[in-house]
Amino acid sequence: MGISRSVCGFTLPLGSQINLDGEAYYQVLSIFFVANAMGIHFTLAQQVLLAIVVTIGTTGTAWIAGSGPIMLLAAMNMLGINPEPGTVAAAAFALVLGIDVILDMDRTCISVTGDLAGTTIVAKSEGLIDLER
Repeated sequence: MGISRSVCGFTLPLGSQINLDGEAYYQVLSIFFVANAMGIHFTLAQQVLLAIVVTIGTTGTAWIAGSGPIMLLAAMNMLGINPEPGTVAAAAFALVLGIDVILDMDRTCISVTGDLAGTTIVAKSEGLIDLER
């Protein structure tokens, strides 16, 4: 893409560890899906807790295959949604798990696109990008 190796060598590994936009979107949307299926509406305090949990949790799940549903389950439990067998929460959680492989590909694509966009912005701001390439 015409970006200097020195920029790529710093920003891409950093972005792959802390810039997991796709995983964060997945967590929030999945929790709201399960909550909606149960008829739960979150308070402002619960929404703030969700944002904090997802931000911290997604940073810690980088490069661990299959960690998305486990993190989702932990975040759901922190918000008081316990998917015990036979409940609506369990059924909604199972629906999310059923398509998790497809969602994982989308999460990865979103995160990699964000990393590349960040790398391009840094390279352009530092004048280390060959625009003709």
